[in-house]
Amino acid sequence: MNEIHSLFKGFTFIDNTPVLKGMLPQAIFEEVANWAETYRAYKDHPLSFLREHKNAGINSYQVSILRSDLFKSYLLPFLNYLGEYYIHKVGNIPLDKLYRRVVIGENKNHFDDVDIWLNYSYKNDENPKHSHAGSLSGVIYIKNISKTPTYFDNASHAGAPGEIIMFPANLLHGVEKLNVDEERITIAYNLDFLGVE
Repeated sequence: MNEIHSLFKGFTFIDNTPVLKGMLPQAIFEEVANWAETYRAYKDHPLSFLREHKNAGINSYQVSILRSDLFKSYLLPFLNYLGEYYIHKVGNIPLDKLYRRVVIGENKNHFDDVDIWLNYSYKNDENPKHSHAGSLSGVIYIKNISKTPTYFDNASHAGAPGEIIMFPANLLHGVEKLNVDEERITIAYNLDFLGVE
């Protein structure tokens, strides 16, 4: 477990908020950046509306990451362990009590069955303040995010490519209107904390 938790050494909370930030390992960032290009085929397909992930705000297109891609990825265990680490830091619960207690959010028996999705945004898209389902939520920053930060009540964060943030799912957050002619790509996700046995 020490090897796993060493991945989170550089993670810090933003400006006395419950928002944890850090960098993905390079291999995981490459994995999700590849998804951003692969899933573009869904966005550009004539039937794209059938696979569209419905969420708050105005994003040009949102698409869920397929369970088959997520469950063979290194991102999923990274998110599970990061969720455990987050609960440990804010709840002062020993890590050994949190093993297998944080899981990806699910919508069983739906094409949109795991709560992780890509956001493709363009000029005039925006995401007004909202909260999420589940226990923990977050953003993975992939492309052109410095000019449109994620904002909270008392802070904002313009993540760098490869950066990840995690926060309580009920924390209000949003993205202001995109005012540049550049594609912005992020991944959003929800995790569930199952409690301590």
